[in-house]
Amino acid sequence: MANKSFEQQIAVFGESGSGKTVLLSSLYGSLVDAAREKQEIFSFQAADQDLGIVLRQNYLQMARENKVPLPTAFKSTQHVFAITPTDKSLGGKRPTRTLELTWHDYPGEWFGKDSLGESEEKERIKTFKSLLGADVALFLIDAARLKEFPGEEEYLNAVFNHFRNSLSNMKDRILDDGKKLEQFPRLWIIALTKADLLPEMTVGDFQDLVIQKSAAELNELREVLSSFIVSDDALSIDDYVLLSSAKFASGKIDPRNQKGIDILLPLATLLPVERFLKWNKLKLLPMRLLSKKFAQLVMPFMQQKLPKLVKKLPLHKNQKIINGAVALIPTIAEMALDDLLELKSEALEEHEFYVALMADFMTKLKVAESEHVFAEGQL
Repeated sequence: MANKSFEQQIAVFGESGSGKTVLLSSLYGSLVDAAREKQEIFSFQAADQDLGIVLRQNYLQMARENKVPLPTAFKSTQHVFAITPTDKSLGGKRPTRTLELTWHDYPGEWFGKDSLGESEEKERIKTFKSLLGADVALFLIDAARLKEFPGEEEYLNAVFNHFRNSLSNMKDRILDDGKKLEQFPRLWIIALTKADLLPEMTVGDFQDLVIQKSAAELNELREVLSSFIVSDDALSIDDYVLLSSAKFASGKIDPRNQKGIDILLPLATLLPVERFLKWNKLKLLPMRLLSKKFAQLVMPFMQQKLPKLVKKLPLHKNQKIINGAVALIPTIAEMALDDLLELKSEALEEHEFYVALMADFMTKLKVAESEHVFAEGQL
């Protein structure tokens, strides 16, 4: 794997059976297929080839044998992936440094258990500490559980309360001498998994349901999360997404019929940087907490010249303190879809991969919003 230039991490939380393994297998398999069919400008490669083969096998067994992956009980796994440009994106240039993503899978069996044996509790603490480097957490709500008891969504309250209690019980063993953390997931995205089971539900409907039934529980969870971190105003649990790894119908599995899977990479990589910049603008997050992220982002861009379209875009005055192309992220976030497509096309013509990737990821987020699959939180 090439030397990394920007590393991002995502932590995935969900009860046992909520679909974490299927979700990652579907993401990986579909991106491998897309790269082979040249439908993407990047390839998605597993650092551990053995784990990559297992994920690919899971995907193929769903697609060709209608077989769902076996659950991974009490197993915590870190999957590391590299997002690299295709030959077409580079146009014969030497490969640029790698954008790397680490996917942390938190075992669902720990979700509803407040009391564990000592060895299991130590493993839970160790696992939780390993994902503290993530800026983004995906909090899974199982549509199958919602569908079991329509109109009686006690499940929602239970899943938030169980996780809140779990965090509270771990807190003293996570915080050394009670000292709050600077690095901790600050962007919590509430995701409805198996969304194909509720085909009429939009992301707005899902958001309304959570707030209607579990506003108090959500606020209590936010209080616990805030107690872990400094600058706790820079914390969000206001983003929502619908996720469907495949369409399951009449004993058939179609993993190419997905919902929301194509924005998992933008949610994990681009959205947190955009949100961190907004928090900094509002003086909710000190610049020192962003310096490392800026350094990681600037390097790959400084090796490129920026497309002409980007040079024409006005930058906000408050962005002058930020070097390089990092300053372009808020501007690109405000661009219309047609302009984003033009930016991507122009960047590809000039073989400026990172600019093209940024435009591509932002396009996916905006399309997901227009299709009522993703709802970005309000600051």
